[in-house]
Amino acid sequence: MARTGAILLVATLLVAASFEKAPSAEAASPGLVQAAKAATLPLLIINTGTTDPAKLYGVLSGVTPVNATASDRFTWDVGHGKVTDAQGHGIATVLGGDLEAQLARVQGVIDTWTTVRVLEHSGHPLDLETHIDPASPVYHDGDRITVVVSGYRHPYLTMMNLASDGTINFVYPTETGTRHDSLTIPSGGVYRLPLQVTPPFGADHFIAITSATALAGLHQALKAIDGQPEAVSILDLLDHALDGQDYQLGIQAVFSAESP
Repeated sequence: MARTGAILLVATLLVAASFEKAPSAEAASPGLVQAAKAATLPLLIINTGTTDPAKLYGVLSGVTPVNATASDRFTWDVGHGKVTDAQGHGIATVLGGDLEAQLARVQGVIDTWTTVRVLEHSGHPLDLETHIDPASPVYHDGDRITVVVSGYRHPYLTMMNLASDGTINFVYPTETGTRHDSLTIPSGGVYRLPLQVTPPFGADHFIAITSATALAGLHQALKAIDGQPEAVSILDLLDHALDGQDYQLGIQAVFSAESP
């Protein structure tokens, strides 16, 4: 997805969820990285041809091998280069290149969903409101959408996108060309981020943070990994950036697909 007049973004849809830092200025819950290390995703690998699935499981980290009876499984169809969720929704396309390249893309998918699940179960109340306008279960190539953030009590906004393959896109605040985003957004209002749907398609997650003070260190770190498959780094960055901060956190998922 492309941000109008600014940056190229790959954004697609998923389970909307959000989290709030308690109103008191308590320290952020430590241990997001530790929680991720203990977490695993149930993964079924199918259609492997002559490749032993055990070898593929052995290369991937953060997964638990399961069979087709597992109700919450993710499925990697090697032959078709697709990763689907338990409902059969396509969440990433990993086809292209040799098997090693595909494994790297699948690892990015795993890192993204692990990051999101850890944040969803971090213990913070859901408060920061996010949604996509117009609403749709799936968006298609070329669609214009808007990510809407509301219900915030803090003026400083930070937003990033975890693309379907684990690539990080630093969304706000950015400086590109003649555009210089303000660190703050209007109090008591609604912030709208216009985007256009572009490949790759699948399930992406926007992470929005509003904070009482500017998160300059986090912004610099996000600039350094912008456009790179570094979903695995996000929890570590948040562990450090949000410690001691009064903040709200929201996650917005988006599904996208090729035009029918």
